[in-house]
Amino acid sequence: MQYWDDLRYLLALDQHRSLNNAARFLKTDPTTVSRRIKRLSDYYQKTLIFRQPNGEWALTEDGEKFAVIAQRCSVAIETIEDQIQATTSNITISTTDFVADYILAPHVRNILSEQNDLVVDIDSNHQNVRLAYGEADLAIRLRRPSSGSLITSKLADIEVNLFSMSGRMTKQWVGLSSKFDHQPEMQMGFEFFGCQPVLRSSNFATIRKLAVEHDLACIGPKFMMDEWQGLKLLNHFTPSIHREVWSVFHEKNKNDEALKRVRCWVKDCFKEQFELSNGIPCPR
Repeated sequence: MQYWDDLRYLLALDQHRSLNNAARFLKTDPTTVSRRIKRLSDYYQKTLIFRQPNGEWALTEDGEKFAVIAQRCSVAIETIEDQIQATTSNITISTTDFVADYILAPHVRNILSEQNDLVVDIDSNHQNVRLAYGEADLAIRLRRPSSGSLITSKLADIEVNLFSMSGRMTKQWVGLSSKFDHQPEMQMGFEFFGCQPVLRSSNFATIRKLAVEHDLACIGPKFMMDEWQGLKLLNHFTPSIHREVWSVFHEKNKNDEALKRVRCWVKDCFKEQFELSNGIPCPR
């Protein structure tokens, strides 16, 4: 059937009785709705719609026949979509860039090989998502939330410190973007160096690269900085900052089997990198 997609526009007009309402439903404009229905009418040389005295549009007898076909197509497509969704689960993880790049990404093969019916979206845009509104299914945060109907579990303690090439003392350092100045690691940097950073970035990998290439001091997670040859601990006599990492999800999703599997995988990823301060069993 040629122009079969035009049936959607005919069906929408039948259901909503006005070009404007049909256009809003289809997320298009009234001109497009009118043009697509006219194309269908012209091709089959049948009058499919007419305008009633009250200004609403209705279907002719021929239009009703086409609407029946359109409705069958709509039901068939919805059935297929439901079957696909029933066999594939999508889980979105909200986290920071260094957790995504250095803790989750190296172990993604583990979940790919075991979970063929699972799609995992790792979102590392630094935003504080609203789990209650479904903006993410699981959040990995550097502090435990104190409010909301949330279920939390501790994943690790991350040591954060100051570093420079060969441990050389310098007042020029690379810090996090100014919106993170209230964070404990930045406060440690301000106290140690006594000045503002000369360069800033919201990405720890970029901070490390800037420090190495331009012989600057920097702040960052120890497990990331230690792997770069030549980058050494700078403040040997200052206590490190330890940031707690928490897994957080909304209580309404506590029985979601796909989410349980992803939570187990996330915990295993952290086990590979850190020694847990308290053993929390994977949910089953």
